[in-house]
Amino acid sequence: MDRSADPTDRRRSVISITPGGLARCRELMEPLVREGDELLRRRFTSDELAVVTRFLTETTELQRAHVARLKAVAAPD
Repeated sequence: MDRSADPTDRRRSVISITPGGLARCRELMEPLVREGDELLRRRFTSDELAVVTRFLTETTELQRAHVARLKAVAAPD
């Protein structure tokens, strides 16, 4: 990780990942991604995965719309 001053707000810091940090994250996460992909492809057909993908996409859109509505209701006058 690398920390630097925010160019527009001196009270804040900007945190960014270094190339080495990114490589380490990939090293740690790659087995999970690979094994998850293998598991899903063994247990579900392409059509079943398409239904799951559509469900997750649509429920995510619903949740985003709900959050936007709540933010509008909760916005200070």
